[in-house]
Amino acid sequence: MSVVVVIDLIAKDDHLEPLIEQLHKILPDTKAYDGCLFLKMAVYKGKNVVALYEEWETKEHQEAYAAWRIENGHELIEPHIETFQATYADVLNTY
Repeated sequence: MSVVVVIDLIAKDDHLEPLIEQLHKILPDTKAYDGCLFLKMAVYKGKNVVALYEEWETKEHQEAYAAWRIENGHELIEPHIETFQATYADVLNTY
């Protein structure tokens, strides 16, 4: 069963644009990572928040990616993030 992950990255004041720039650099690797089915980046209008919408083949694929990302590129976005929130949901159906 695939899993959807929504990650809200809350940028530090005046760090939204640098955060977006760094995400543009590292997200192609996310999309290419084994098990990634879908990836979208969105910005909440008028807020310092970037949302990542991801779908993974399995939770295990997503967990392997998350561990890999900590060692590969996370340091590029970490200085720009105040905090983040991740929400996980199992996919029941696709229409």
